[in-house]
Amino acid sequence: MVRFIKLMSIFIFCIGLLGCNDSEVLDFKSFSNELFREYEYEYDVDRKNSSTQLLVVKIKKQDFSSRDYEGVKKELLDRKWDLVDSYNSYYNFCKTNHYSIDILNPIYDKHYTRDGEEVNFKSKDYWYFAVYYNKLGVNNCMEYYSK
Repeated sequence: MVRFIKLMSIFIFCIGLLGCNDSEVLDFKSFSNELFREYEYEYDVDRKNSSTQLLVVKIKKQDFSSRDYEGVKKELLDRKWDLVDSYNSYYNFCKTNHYSIDILNPIYDKHYTRDGEEVNFKSKDYWYFAVYYNKLGVNNCMEYYSK
């Protein structure tokens, strides 16, 4: 039992050290609850493993406006996220090389990033917020921070 407690203490200490690097651990569900606390939303955990995570939040357009987006944008900027790109109702934020939030307000049947990649969505009746983590880094964030 004593050995278990020592191992747990070392494990917690190591986790604390990892939290001090540039990839601060972010609990996606808590983050979403804080960011979207004023809105009724649905979410789907598309991917969750040790090296990548993806959480997609959907808010009905009738419950979320462009003005609401401006409030969320301000909150992200206040939390030290960087607006990396804004193109054709598609917004991309990064925090370090490892975290990305893609926001889409679909107004067309198909949407594309500035680089021509198609943005996937199921309905034009929702705003989409894709919160993404990649242990090795998110390409557009790494490109942005390397400038």
